Amino acid sequence: MEPRCAVEDEKTTRCMNLLHKLGLSNMLPKRMQQRDVQVIDTLSQDVKPPKKETELSSQYLYKLMMLDYRARFLSCKPEPTTTAPESHVVSTEDDNDDFLNFSEETVQKVHIEEQHIHPMDIHMAVFHCADDFLRQYIFSKLSSCQFALPLLVSNPFTREIEFPLWALRNIKKSWQSKAQSKMDSHGKYKSRHMFNTPVPVASFIRLGESSISKSEILNNVISKQKHKVFFHRNCKGSTRDCLLMDGVVEITWYCPAGKEDDIFDDCVAFLNLHGDARDHPQQLEFMQSVSTVNVVLLSECPLDEKNKKIFKNLYTSTVPLIVLFAGQEKSLTFKNPTKVRLGAKNRNEAELNEEIISHIQHCVNTYKKNTSIKIFCDEARKHLKWMKTRNPAEMVMNKPMF
Repeated sequence: MEPRCAVEDEKTTRCMNLLHKLGLSNMLPKRMQQRDVQVIDTLSQDVKPPKKETELSSQYLYKLMMLDYRARFLSCKPEPTTTAPESHVVSTEDDNDDFLNFSEETVQKVHIEEQHIHPMDIHMAVFHCADDFLRQYIFSKLSSCQFALPLLVSNPFTREIEFPLWALRNIKKSWQSKAQSKMDSHGKYKSRHMFNTPVPVASFIRLGESSISKSEILNNVISKQKHKVFFHRNCKGSTRDCLLMDGVVEITWYCPAGKEDDIFDDCVAFLNLHGDARDHPQQLEFMQSVSTVNVVLLSECPLDEKNKKIFKNLYTSTVPLIVLFAGQEKSLTFKNPTKVRLGAKNRNEAELNEEIISHIQHCVNTYKKNTSIKIFCDEARKHLKWMKTRNPAEMVMNKPMF
């Protein structure tokens, strides 16, 4: 128990240091308002790439207001300091040997004190500092840019799980299913409030560490243009360390156009849990309760006892299950059509995407369960402990203190 507390305390300290670097430490908790953002200043008159880390949050908000998708890929890299190698004359043969040698004696040393701030840390830092009305404004802009929205947020400062209900209430989406397209030759799109509109839900989770990016697979499934709806490790500006995204559940909706080349016939919601599912049991339980189909990326490494127990619960559930084996190259058929095994190692990307899409569509048609944001709230009441915040429209789920 004590080591767990020490880890939590260390993470909180690192997160506070992150806010200090971004110049947002005085904005916590939820002190940043919409009037602080919608101002005419030197930034709005002359936008230049950020040179200091304290400029990142304002640049992010400004680009988001302008519906500039590059807001999600902002970074400010520290200048590397290099140490020039000693000059000496070498023969061509020696030079060739040195070129292939990566030992410290022969490689030019590049010193970087620390990595730049992860773009999604900027995104989530602003979220934690924003009040409910600013969050609602930010969510509307993220939705317009076709980016995923935070649904469950693990707060590293309070160790609680937040459900930003107020920010999600006004999200609208427009689509036309194939059935509607045949009935309406004019191709009219109907705009719907997702708060009260139940749709099928496909949940993507990962068990164990993997060299394959789950979020990247998900992006390829829902976007033929490979739009980066969900940020992943191969996106511009990504680093190995991201403090504020671990345990965050994001949501997006695939909205068809009623055309033959639509990926799915009707609207489907997609949930994506960032991080290893074993470390986030409450988020996993919530996702289980609202899902129409679960898609699990299994690590290349053998599962430990805890992960085996989690997988057993997923397998024995009535919810259809699609398993992506990161360490297997072949897909194996199974007698139960709602329990699917797909190999994900060294696979042709297009073929793998088609297989995943086909199985999700089959599971959605077979297991007819639809969920809306309102139902998310009802399910969260059952599976998570709630505590009212100052805003009666938003709830916070208490996370146990270890």
